[in-house]
Amino acid sequence: MRRARRFLTVLVVSLVVLLALGAVVLPRLPYRESPQDQRFYFPVKQLDPIPVAHEDVWLRTPDGLKLAMLRLPPAGAPKATLLCLHGAGGNASRYVKLARPLVDAGYQVFILDWRGYGSSEGTPGHRQVLEDSQLALDSVLARADVKGQPVLLWGLSLGGQVAIELARRNEGRLAGLVTEGAVSSFADVAADHSPAWMRPMLAMVVKGPYEAKEAIAQLAHTPKLLIQSHDDRDVRFARGQELYARAQEPKSFWEIDGEHLYGTQRHGAEYVRRLDALVAQARASR
Repeated sequence: MRRARRFLTVLVVSLVVLLALGAVVLPRLPYRESPQDQRFYFPVKQLDPIPVAHEDVWLRTPDGLKLAMLRLPPAGAPKATLLCLHGAGGNASRYVKLARPLVDAGYQVFILDWRGYGSSEGTPGHRQVLEDSQLALDSVLARADVKGQPVLLWGLSLGGQVAIELARRNEGRLAGLVTEGAVSSFADVAADHSPAWMRPMLAMVVKGPYEAKEAIAQLAHTPKLLIQSHDDRDVRFARGQELYARAQEPKSFWEIDGEHLYGTQRHGAEYVRRLDALVAQARASR
């Protein structure tokens, strides 16, 4: 989300007129798709080399677009399967290094590229990335090599918000939810990177079809592990605390240090230990 700072400068300037004209009307209006939505996404088409064993998985959306997904298998039988929903920037190939400590520890990881990212066709938007994520989850759950395994969502940054909403819509189908540096809402992202005087109006103007902080309060039974760094400059630590406060049990919160999304790279062994505990909790509750 480093590029988010540059985008938010442009976003704030482009919204000044809307703030002046819409402060009274906009709070009453439901969400509608806007060209501004795409400013939250920074897809990169060029793929990085992938230095680990992997499989390219292809999906087809209802509107005919081809989506790419990486499968990273462990050396032996998987402990569980994770569907990774990555952040706003880059593409799946750039998140392999984050997933590798988990794969080395025995987890099978799928990393989805939403439309517009990597080899996936199309253009991302708020509703579209959620629809793509639902398609990916359905595909993973239907695979013969996943049947009988615990399946968890692993959401990172913007993908954390999508994962929380996806978990809400699929409760009962998932063994758990893990997020790191999760966005709490689109409005919160805009507000946290804007001057203080603009934040109340941004909360009215910047809308989305879903919000993690609302969705997580409705997620009743799925075990949840929320990870947030107190050094994170992209998603404020207080946002992670707010998500945890709104979440229902079963839940756990892990405060870490380090930059945005550096959890597996700085704290790999403990990350695995906590993930193992979440999977054990999910198995015990079945």
